[in-house]
Amino acid sequence: MLPSACAADSDLYPYLLVNIGSGVSLLKVEGDGQYERVSGSSLGGGTFWGLCRLLTRCKSFDEMLELSMRGDNSKVCIWLHATSNMLNPQL
Repeated sequence: MLPSACAADSDLYPYLLVNIGSGVSLLKVEGDGQYERVSGSSLGGGTFWGLCRLLTRCKSFDEMLELSMRGDNSKVCIWLHATSNMLNPQL
């Protein structure tokens, strides 16, 4: 139930609801009880946390967040072309 200070129900819809857990789900919500899953992935927070623990030896999620704040993502190449070349230099 929404507090009375919130927008009317008609102003809420449509919206995209994103749930991140062991996977990720994206739901399009068009009204009360009217929703459909529009996308998602089996990779989510659990996969991210597992990789972080293996790669950094972090002991807690908070420690991983702290490391992420100190990092520099400009030094990471995430282009598919770059990762494909690492796996198969023939590409």
